[in-house]
Amino acid sequence: MQFEQGNFEGTGGLNLYQATWQPDGEIKAVLGIVHGVGEHIQRYTSMAADLTAAGILVSGYDHRGHGRSEGQRGHINHWSEYRQDLSRFNHLLKQRYPRLPRFLFGHSMGSLILLDFLQEEGAAGLNGAIFSGTALEPLDAAPPLLVFIARALSRIVPRMALKVKLPGESLSRDPQVAEAYDKDPLVFWERSTRWGAETLRIIEKIKAAPEKINLPVLFIHGEEDPLLSAQGAAAFAQQVASTDKTVKIYPGSRHEPHNDLDRRQVMSDIIAFIQAHG
Repeated sequence: MQFEQGNFEGTGGLNLYQATWQPDGEIKAVLGIVHGVGEHIQRYTSMAADLTAAGILVSGYDHRGHGRSEGQRGHINHWSEYRQDLSRFNHLLKQRYPRLPRFLFGHSMGSLILLDFLQEEGAAGLNGAIFSGTALEPLDAAPPLLVFIARALSRIVPRMALKVKLPGESLSRDPQVAEAYDKDPLVFWERSTRWGAETLRIIEKIKAAPEKINLPVLFIHGEEDPLLSAQGAAAFAQQVASTDKTVKIYPGSRHEPHNDLDRRQVMSDIIAFIQAHG
């Protein structure tokens, strides 16, 4: 496996960090990763090792305000910034690997960015999309009054940061994964009031138009995810327009099935989906 890193320009001129893992042998497909909130792309190194061993090139980037990218931690002015950054990233992959089957993988908040992108831009030349820990049904949903307050604060003090700490044990039963997350200096827990309001808005937008998702899709979710509902993700998957859709729920797994104790089965399912649609 060969590793390279660089940067590309996001919407509005922000410098976004990009990491790419390339197989040593023939490249059979390309997978772009859209990571979750508060984390960064190099948390996917282990996943990239499994994929490159199967001949799949993996590339991803740190969202604005995340990891090694520029921008205020946990803040956006408008959700379209995330979508436009992904559009630029997808275009870069298309330019660099024009003849290879191309897929996108979105985890947690990344699943929302990917769903919004597909609803706005269609299949975008992709062979398929994979959604992990889809963030459509939070298990600890905010009450209506708190939602109203959050939206009001977003208009008055949009950059005000609220700290929402996420313990590593909520992500995985593997103690090494949990500890590495808790100690990762690039992981952060601040979310701006505008980020919160925009996330609530985009969830409503996505759930209102499942028929706009019309390409082969794979939804994966940990059955014991303490943050987001596996049943909610499965219900949305059944509503999308695509007739080629698969849902995999992993018993015992938490928020990051690709990092949990049954990761081998998860990675096998992801690789099989890519190979079947490549």
